[in-house]
Amino acid sequence: MRDNTELAHRIQSGDSQAFEIFFAENRNWVFRKALRILKNYEDAEEATNDVFLHFLKNIDKWDPCQGKITTWFTVLCTRHILSVRVRLNNHKNYHGDLENDEERATLDYAPDTRAAQPLDILITEERIRAIERILCEMPSRSRMYRMSWILVNFEGYTQKEAARILKTQRAIVGINMRRCQKIIVSKLKQLEGGE
Repeated sequence: MRDNTELAHRIQSGDSQAFEIFFAENRNWVFRKALRILKNYEDAEEATNDVFLHFLKNIDKWDPCQGKITTWFTVLCTRHILSVRVRLNNHKNYHGDLENDEERATLDYAPDTRAAQPLDILITEERIRAIERILCEMPSRSRMYRMSWILVNFEGYTQKEAARILKTQRAIVGINMRRCQKIIVSKLKQLEGGE
């Protein structure tokens, strides 16, 4: 993804042509990221479109003094796709694996009392931010733990793919992820007053 600072400024001032350029340059990147995380073509398509709508609604919150537009957009994109994954998992857990499309369609129109409520989404987003802070604060010696965990849990790669990226063995990625998970759980408990 190239630096789109100039385009971002133009989008902030209401230039629709700048948004079209930004969309064209970044759509495939967002779609690939969504597909890796959601593992479903239709869900990834929908999430990609939602990311850009979310981007348009929130572009005024981007402050160039706080960081590059690419960093801001990557975080916005990742958070949104992860919230979609949580929402889809909640929906799947409630409805189960239905074999009959007619039965699934009927349930989709029925009120879903267990669907993610705004408070649930807020708590999930707060937890994602807390995990991001924990990952950033990990000491440099934990770099491989962190990278393994991010590639699999945030980027949606399999452990085998993460091992290829990190040039290590799949088993090492699994060990690194468990070690990172242990650190994250411990820190979350401290943050939530559980320890």
